[in-house]
Amino acid sequence: MDLCTRKIVGLSMRADLSQELVLHALRQAIQRAQPPKGLLLHSDRGVQYPSDAYRALI
Repeated sequence: MDLCTRKIVGLSMRADLSQELVLHALRQAIQRAQPPKGLLLHSDRGVQYPSDAYRALI
Protein backbone atom coordinates (compact mmCIF):
# COMPACT_ATOMS: atom_id res chain seq x y z
CA MET A 1 0.00 0.00 0.00
CA ASP A 2 1.22 3.45 -0.88
CA LEU A 3 0.90 5.29 2.44
CA CYS A 4 0.40 8.67 0.75
CA THR A 5 -2.38 7.70 -1.64
CA ARG A 6 -3.59 4.61 0.29
CA LYS A 7 -3.71 2.72 -3.03
CA ILE A 8 -2.77 -0.95 -3.20
CA VAL A 9 0.23 -1.22 -5.52
CA GLY A 10 1.19 -4.86 -4.96
CA LEU A 11 -0.86 -7.85 -3.93
CA SER A 12 -0.23 -11.58 -3.86
CA MET A 13 -2.15 -14.42 -2.26
CA ARG A 14 -1.17 -18.04 -1.67
CA ALA A 15 -2.07 -20.86 0.68
CA ASP A 16 1.46 -20.83 2.13
CA LEU A 17 3.91 -18.23 3.39
CA SER A 18 6.52 -18.82 0.72
CA GLN A 19 9.23 -16.42 -0.33
CA GLU A 20 7.62 -16.25 -3.79
CA LEU A 21 4.51 -14.70 -2.19
CA VAL A 22 6.34 -11.56 -1.08
CA LEU A 23 8.54 -11.43 -4.18
CA HIS A 24 5.49 -11.42 -6.47
CA ALA A 25 3.81 -8.63 -4.50
CA LEU A 26 6.99 -6.53 -4.46
CA ARG A 27 7.62 -7.01 -8.19
CA GLN A 28 4.04 -5.97 -8.88
CA ALA A 29 4.38 -2.88 -6.70
CA ILE A 30 7.63 -1.84 -8.38
CA GLN A 31 6.12 -2.28 -11.84
CA ARG A 32 2.95 -0.34 -11.00
CA ALA A 33 4.33 2.46 -8.85
CA GLN A 34 7.80 2.87 -10.40
CA PRO A 35 9.17 4.21 -7.13
CA PRO A 36 12.01 6.73 -7.10
CA LYS A 37 15.43 5.73 -5.81
CA GLY A 38 15.63 6.02 -2.03
CA LEU A 39 11.98 5.24 -1.35
CA LEU A 40 11.36 3.93 2.17
CA LEU A 41 9.91 0.40 2.29
CA HIS A 42 8.07 -0.97 5.31
CA SER A 43 7.65 -4.74 5.42
CA ASP A 44 6.13 -7.36 7.65
CA ARG A 45 8.35 -9.19 10.14
CA GLY A 46 7.79 -12.61 8.58
CA VAL A 47 10.60 -15.00 7.69
CA GLN A 48 10.17 -14.33 3.95
CA TYR A 49 11.34 -10.73 4.18
CA PRO A 50 14.98 -11.18 5.25
CA SER A 51 15.53 -13.76 2.48
CA ASP A 52 18.42 -13.15 0.07
CA ALA A 53 16.06 -12.95 -2.93
CA TYR A 54 13.82 -10.32 -1.28
CA ARG A 55 16.78 -8.23 -0.15
CA ALA A 56 18.34 -8.39 -3.62
CA LEU A 57 15.09 -7.17 -5.17
CA ILE A 58 14.79 -4.19 -2.84
